[in-house]
Formats: sequence, C-alpha cells, structure tokens
Amino acid sequence: MTTPEEVVPATLSGREVRYLRGLGQALDPVVSIGANGLSDAVVAQIDGALDHHELIKVRVGRAAHEDKDDIDGEIASRVGCLRVQRIGHVLLLFRKQGDLEKRRVWLPGEKRPESAAKKPTRRAQSSEKKVRPRSRG
Repeated sequence: MTTPEEVVPATLSGREVRYLRGLGQALDPVVSIGANGLSDAVVAQIDGALDHHELIKVRVGRAAHEDKDDIDGEIASRVGCLRVQRIGHVLLLFRKQGDLEKRRVWLPGEKRPESAAKKPTRRAQSSEKKVRPRSRG
C-alpha cells in the first residue's frame, strides 16, 4: 500500500474541487457512520471504498452529530484522504489511487497514460456503424 503522502495532494485547487463536486453529485453514500461513531471497522470500510472508488460519499448518522464537526478531520487523518465537501450530514471524500492502471478519477490537467486512455463508449461505437439513408416517400 502506498503512503498517504504519495497519493493525497496537500490541497486541491478551486478548479479541482469544482470538478470533484460535480462528479460527486451522482454518487450515493457508500458508508454510514452510526451511533458507535468512527470505529476501526468504519475506518477500514472507508479505506476500502476509497481504494476502489477514489471518490465516495459518507453519511454521518444522527447519533454522531456531536462529533460531526471533528469527524471529517479525523477521517482525513486516519485514512489519508481529502474532504472535498460537506453538506449537512454527508461528506464527499477523495483519495487518488496510487496505481495508474486502477485509477478512475483524473483531475483536470492531469495527463493520462496511454494505457488509461478512455475506451470508446457503446454509443460512440454504434455511431461508427453504417448509416442508412432515409427514404423520402
């Protein structure tokens, strides 16, 4: 596993934050923090989700409200990620994947290696098919 210093930038630029917030709009929370607060099991779950997805939403339950202000800083320090946004009880967290082959989120301005270039989508592949002319009759 890579160290957090190698993967997580110190800060994100405004452009990067806006980009990640835009990507995060379509996400649903994958981890919920309940009455037990930020236990080791929850931290492991967040760590695994960040390894797989890079950008995740975490819901802070109603029972953990007294810790809500401190909980995002504690998550960031224990897991090695950045808090992109917090709206109400939902946190948006980001951590770059160390392995370029597995990376899913590319920040604006980052160069993609040839192996990680976008593959054509199904729609793009279907548009390459032969187009039949319409009959005018």
